[in-house]
Parts: sequence; C-alpha cells; structure tokens
Amino acid sequence: MIFVDSIFENIVLPVISKEVQAYRIQKKFESARDLLSAQSAIQCKKGLSLIRRLCHDNPVNLQEHIDVICRFIREKAAPQQTSFGTWQDLIRSSLVLVCSLPRYDQNNWSYNLDLSNLHLENLVLQRLNLENAILCDSSFHKVDFARSSFKNSDLGGCSFEASSSLEWCDFDGALMNCSPLTHNVTSFYDTWLWGCNLDKAKIDVCRVQVVDGFDLKPALERHGGRIEDVSTRPKAA
Repeated sequence: MIFVDSIFENIVLPVISKEVQAYRIQKKFESARDLLSAQSAIQCKKGLSLIRRLCHDNPVNLQEHIDVICRFIREKAAPQQTSFGTWQDLIRSSLVLVCSLPRYDQNNWSYNLDLSNLHLENLVLQRLNLENAILCDSSFHKVDFARSSFKNSDLGGCSFEASSSLEWCDFDGALMNCSPLTHNVTSFYDTWLWGCNLDKAKIDVCRVQVVDGFDLKPALERHGGRIEDVSTRPKAA
C-alpha cells in the first residue's frame, strides 16, 4: 500500500497536476483572446490584463501571446478605423506591453512582432523597444518615439510626419525602402530627428525633410542617391 501511495504521489499526481495546469492556461488564453476581440473597451481592458499575466506565467507560448496583442493593435489602429480616439489609451498600453516583452526566445531567434499597416496619432511612446518589429506601411502623426529602438526593424513604406519625434532613436540596421504593396516610400516629413543614427540604417530609398537642424550629411555620404532630401518643401499640415 505504501508503495502504491508513493507511485501516486511521485508519478501520477505530478502528471495530473501538469495537465490540469496546461488546461487552465489554455482556457485563460482563449478567454483573453475572446475578450480582446470584443467591441467593449472594458472587456478589452480585462483581456489585456489577462494576457499580461499569461506572458509572465506562461513564457513557453510567448509568441502566441504576442500575436494576440499585435492583432488587437492592428485592428484598433487600422488606417480605416473611425473610432481611434476611443481605443487610444488601450492601444498605447498594448504597445508598451508588447515592446516590454523579450525580443528573442531561448534559441536566440527573434519573436515575430507584426505591427504593420498602423495609423497612430497624438501619442507619447518614448523608449519603446521596437527591435526587429515589422512596421511597414504604417503612418505616424504627432507621435513621440524619442529614445526608442528601431534596430533591425522593417520600416518599408512608413511615414513619420506632423511634428513626430524620433530624437535619439536607434535606427541601426533598420530597413527603409519602397513598400511592394502600396509603393509608399519610407518618409520623414516635419519630424524631429536630432541625435538619431539615420546613417546606420539599411536604406534602399527614403525621403527626409530636415526641420530641426539635424545633420543629414553622414547619411547622405553613406547612402548616396538613395536618400531624397526634401527639406525645402513646405512642412506637412
């Protein structure tokens, strides 16, 4: 009898407990995903809180959690979204959350961070870690990204304008080119660039309007005719 009890406690019970825990985690994940798909901001806030705990408690499935957060952001910050203001605080909280998560898994592979085709405006998003993020075809109006990292990110077809700030941002290895989908070119119009290392980006083509005394010369010397200096054009409205 003692032998049977020992087997149950040391072998059977741990297996059952592990399966029960996995089931509970899966149900919480499904609940968080459903809440973030709701049309109610209150429900979505609950979903974001739940997915935040799962990111901490269940790091093995972190990519799944990242995908759910990014999908929520893409839906609520889509260019055709007419109720952006309603979701603005939750969009910011979601961006801060997903950018605070590890960028690499246990095998040193980068997690996929798909934040493409966004339209953000009037947001303060300083010190975000957007390393390796896919931001192609996104537009940013009056967004403060000061001291954020865009290292190795995909900025193809992105547009930064209307007094957005990229001061002291890291563009080391960031891809800047013409989007194959929209044919938009990576552009910086009426954007603060002071202190950023634009010369370290991987530029196929981009347009830059200097408005803050930023020294564009190092980038022009490195990338030659791949940068179009449009500083003499009127500022964007």
